[in-house]
Amino acid sequence: MSNKHYRKTYQEVNLNNIQHNYNVLKQKHSNKTVIAVVKADAYSLGSVEVAKALGEVGVDFFCVATLDEAIELRMNGIKSKILILGIIEPKHINKAIQHRVAVTVPSVEWLKKARAKVKDKYDKDVWMHINVDTGMNRLGVKDIEDIHEIIKIIHDSDYFVYEGIYTHFNSSDVDHNETMRQYEAFIEIVDAVERPQYVHCQNSSASLLYDMDDMTAIRTGLSLYGYYPDFTDEQLVEIKSLYPLKPSMKLYTHVNHVKTIHQNETVSYNQTYQAQQDTIIATLPIGYADGFTRMMQGSYVDSNDGPCEIVGRVTMDHIMIKGNENMDVGDVITLIGENQSLEDVAKVNGTISYEMLTRMSRRLTKRYIKDDQVYEFNQILK
Repeated sequence: MSNKHYRKTYQEVNLNNIQHNYNVLKQKHSNKTVIAVVKADAYSLGSVEVAKALGEVGVDFFCVATLDEAIELRMNGIKSKILILGIIEPKHINKAIQHRVAVTVPSVEWLKKARAKVKDKYDKDVWMHINVDTGMNRLGVKDIEDIHEIIKIIHDSDYFVYEGIYTHFNSSDVDHNETMRQYEAFIEIVDAVERPQYVHCQNSSASLLYDMDDMTAIRTGLSLYGYYPDFTDEQLVEIKSLYPLKPSMKLYTHVNHVKTIHQNETVSYNQTYQAQQDTIIATLPIGYADGFTRMMQGSYVDSNDGPCEIVGRVTMDHIMIKGNENMDVGDVITLIGENQSLEDVAKVNGTISYEMLTRMSRRLTKRYIKDDQVYEFNQILK
């Protein structure tokens, strides 16, 4: 990455807040390993910098979705344990061994194919976590006999180590009964097989709502970054009081063009906004290619003089807002911050905070705040 950039549109990422959130979660789950989810570039916040900051406060286990993401961490000096939650192709098992990465076992067939691909030249082990499907019906093993067979194959191998077993809840933020059903099904399986070092099922919502003391680890991403899952309003009030997380990301841009349009003139594609009177229009260098979607038309951003309406279609690289006579080129505009949260923006888009956060594009410069230091990275100018 580079500290150079040529566009004043950036995510401000507060690494101290991420460290604070880890401490909040660790205090609740003091007897468990906190596995930090840094997939999707740490939900767009920058996996390498986030992992380094979390390492400073004691995190020594990360999980990602792909082998590529794991290798990126390794190539940038992250030496802690890494688990790949997705399925890697069996032919790439040697890359996992080479980079000392733990992998997910989704089926007996996958494991047999991976075993056949292992090359003798690697004098290293590869750690295995069995994914148990208790109701997500996305990945994982359902049959207890298959799980027994997987464990036997792992033990019979010279390279594989049975390190973990896990499942994933499908509705832990909204459906207590379904979550308990999945949890009990998982515990029944865990009790029926050999119990490994890491037994984990709690995501961000389950980590905040439940103790689940039978588990030895939690997997948390969204809550690490300071955002709460889609709890009910009543739940949210209680959870916030018990576990005060700090949002870690703000989104800023600046005014780069100002003009006055006359009554009846239109703005942007398809003429969806028509001025009812002479109107000051300010253009901002951010658009849907940056993750700021077309759904944002008609919503508001914050200027030095207060909220400004987004008018006309959001375009790929720009949005236009109603300005005022005090507005000038260079003025800072806040798109996500104190007055308009990530959750607010997600609601405008009809989606969840997870999706809104991960939509943020690599075109956005990242401005990191940590202790008394501020530093910037641009992922394009590597």
